[in-house]
Amino acid sequence: MLGPLAAPTAPRRLLGLAVLPTTDGTPLRPRRAAIDVIGSTIAAVHPLDAGAEPPPAPPDAIVEDFGDRMVTPAFIDGHTHLALTSLRGLAVPEHADANLVEDFFFKIETRTTAEDVRAFVRMGAYEALLHGTALVWDHYYHTDAVLAGLLDVGLPAVIAPTLQDLGGPGVDQREIALERTAAIAADPALAARGIFAAYGPHATDTVSDALFTRVAELAERHALPVHCHVAQSLDELERVRELRGCSPLDVLRRTGVLDAAPRSLLIHNIFVTEADVAALDADRVALGFCPHSKEIFAYLPDIRAWQAARLPWFIGTDCAASNDAINIQRELRATAGLRTVGVTWSPAHQAFLDSGSLDDARDAWRERARDRAKTPWLADPRALLDRVWGIPGSLHPAFRAGVIAPGALANLSVWDLDHPTFWPAREPVRALTMSDTTGALHNVMAAGRWIGTHGDYARSVVATDAYREAHREASERLAALERRL
Repeated sequence: MLGPLAAPTAPRRLLGLAVLPTTDGTPLRPRRAAIDVIGSTIAAVHPLDAGAEPPPAPPDAIVEDFGDRMVTPAFIDGHTHLALTSLRGLAVPEHADANLVEDFFFKIETRTTAEDVRAFVRMGAYEALLHGTALVWDHYYHTDAVLAGLLDVGLPAVIAPTLQDLGGPGVDQREIALERTAAIAADPALAARGIFAAYGPHATDTVSDALFTRVAELAERHALPVHCHVAQSLDELERVRELRGCSPLDVLRRTGVLDAAPRSLLIHNIFVTEADVAALDADRVALGFCPHSKEIFAYLPDIRAWQAARLPWFIGTDCAASNDAINIQRELRATAGLRTVGVTWSPAHQAFLDSGSLDDARDAWRERARDRAKTPWLADPRALLDRVWGIPGSLHPAFRAGVIAPGALANLSVWDLDHPTFWPAREPVRALTMSDTTGALHNVMAAGRWIGTHGDYARSVVATDAYREAHREASERLAALERRL
């Protein structure tokens, strides 16, 4: 069994080209700065003009100068099920496609043990870190196993123990999940490791009004966010309409969740109307968007309505079972590519496919121009990166992340701008949204602790005894699970 990694102790000063927050709307560009890290948080940030020397470093600080390398906030994955990394590459049976959650995931998860979950979470955590993600919002069963797996690897997270009472693998875990949520939230030692908690009702068709009401009361009492799947399937919509006579969002309204929780993170939102969206309070609700997952196992929600309502929304990977990668950077590029995706199926382009006429082709091109005019924010690197930095890093009252600023979690990525994925490095911040630059990672800091070796990041992580042991155990447990299934 792997043991938990030690928390950081020695103060550090990092020198490099840092991407710092701005308030004037100017493009994000790296600038020379000194970043002081004490424990798990950023203690001070000192922007440096050309040739300027930084103020004295904190006493006993280790000074690390990264020269012309770029230092950014590490990515935040706003919605994960790390344990489901174990299902990567597993084809979904056709008979399960109508109700993927119940006919596929639930049947596997009922046979998955807590020990399996810990082993599988480790592998998901390693993958997230190797893609430059240093904080996840994870929603799953077997709370203590999820916690142990995260601590084994050193990945900061908001843990939302799955709550169910109307059906699903978590029904028998409900009370312990509620208890452990509050315990994690109250543990300062876990906070120092970057581990926090949220309440995690599964979905509006697997959680009763009574349990939602209880969650609302507890979320208000403990000042904890609520992290919940909403309107993610047709089955969910049909059941809620039939049994409760309302929409999935109405369930959260009438049980008090949307008013009681300091923030409600609502995930997927496929079957949510524009009127539903417009009625949400932007100060209390944020919407989660998992593009590759929805493209494969459902279809994309229309995020233009979210943007029009000026609601904060963020990006998540969902799980490797959905898209075969816990790579939030890939989701950024997928999101940016949505500007014109509807043109292909527009009446104008379909008419051209039938006629081949120039007039229909011109109509289709005009449709493209109209779609692009509606979504300029999808071409803005600042707006896109905010979905994996500032927005998901600002949704929990207990911490701040996704920004290089005093008081924020010291979750940082150092990038080698000489790597070919950045070349010619004219706009390296934009490259983070449109390129896959994970090969350029020089190192990642998670809650004040370096994950790998400077300059040899990925290899140094997977070459460790800890990784090899994690890989061995997860593989053996997966094989045993497959035999049980």
